[in-house]
Amino acid sequence: MPDANTRVAALLSGEIDWVEAPPPDTVPRLKQQGMQVVSNVYPHVWPYWLSYTADSPFHDIRLRKAANLAIDREGLCQLLGGLAIPARGQVDASHRWFGKPAFEIKYDPAAARKLMTEAGYGPARRCKVKFLTSNAGSGQMQPLPMNEFVQENLGQVGFEVEIEVVDWEALRARRRARRRR
Repeated sequence: MPDANTRVAALLSGEIDWVEAPPPDTVPRLKQQGMQVVSNVYPHVWPYWLSYTADSPFHDIRLRKAANLAIDREGLCQLLGGLAIPARGQVDASHRWFGKPAFEIKYDPAAARKLMTEAGYGPARRCKVKFLTSNAGSGQMQPLPMNEFVQENLGQVGFEVEIEVVDWEALRARRRARRRR
């Protein structure tokens, strides 16, 4: 069942016994109905695979840094009903593999706007990018609402983000083919 709300309805009706990644706003109702909700920190980081085609703005490290500084990861976790922790890298910051990165991933929209300006972007010239996302699949929590949240964050610092939604297998196929659409 690709739709998260459909999965929850099936669970509540007794049609199925288990679901993964229910919508965060349904968790209180699931608990009220006596359902056991289990969550844990696991290494599921939502990476964006950036395009590096000749016309990609992401060749400029200032734009990559600006994008990272623009995302309110704490707010995103609130959107997910507290069922996530803010990512600061590919592995949890408490893990020995985390290392000592020179660039700190944090929420700093003012610094992001400064980097955007240095790279030649601003209110009159927005940096246009396109995100490809799936509507569900592979344990993703809430792909479209999460991407819309990130779209809004990036929009506040000078990016103009278009979101294209496809099914999970189409996303994987396009990623494998490394085609830009």
